[in-house]
Formats: sequence, structure tokens, C-alpha cells
Amino acid sequence: MCQALAEYRGHVRQRTVVSYLLPAQTAWVDEDCAAGGGGLLVYSLRTVRQLDGYLRSSDRYDPETAGDLATVLEGVGVAGLGGVMRWVEQSTSIDHAQRERLATQRSLLANAFRDRPES
Repeated sequence: MCQALAEYRGHVRQRTVVSYLLPAQTAWVDEDCAAGGGGLLVYSLRTVRQLDGYLRSSDRYDPETAGDLATVLEGVGVAGLGGVMRWVEQSTSIDHAQRERLATQRSLLANAFRDRPES
């Protein structure tokens, strides 16, 4: 599967979609984050470095639900909580009420992930 999709990693958007489909290809995700990839790439993040790269993208998604935050924290782990907090704070498409809800959800998620045993 990797070989078949590798040929579709031409421009940034193509690379982002392939990394979304194959998040275990961390070298590809690293490359895409470093190149300013955004959008769907958020669902492929596995390291704090990748999250930091994603947050520098002008094409990033803004968090809208606790599910968005949980997905990133599941991939990156508790070490990514600072980045997730910045993600919420930097969001331009959410209003104050949503920001407050996300902050509350972020705190709940942080506590849940903090209590979760390392795998």
C-alpha cells in the first residue's frame, strides 16, 4: 500500500492526503509538517514536533469539538497538551463561547489522559 500511494505524494495537498491515509509513515508526516502541510494532517500527528509544525501551517484546521482535541492527544500523547492549548488559543474561527467550551473540554481530556497508563 505504501509503495502504491508514494507516487501520489507530489504537491503539498496530495502529500497531506497520503499522510492522512497512512499516519504510521511518520517520516512522511514529519516531512509534511516541516513543509507547512495542514488540513487533514492534524489526524496523523504522532509527536510534539509534528504538532508544532502543524500549528505553523496557514492551512490548519481549527478545533471545533472535544473529538478534535482527543484525536490529537491520542496521537501525540499528554506531552502535546501545551500544543493543543495553543491550537485552541490561536483559532480564528471559533467564538468566545466555543473557546470556553473547548477550554473546559481540554481540561477534562488532560485529566483523562493523565490518568491513562502508558502503553
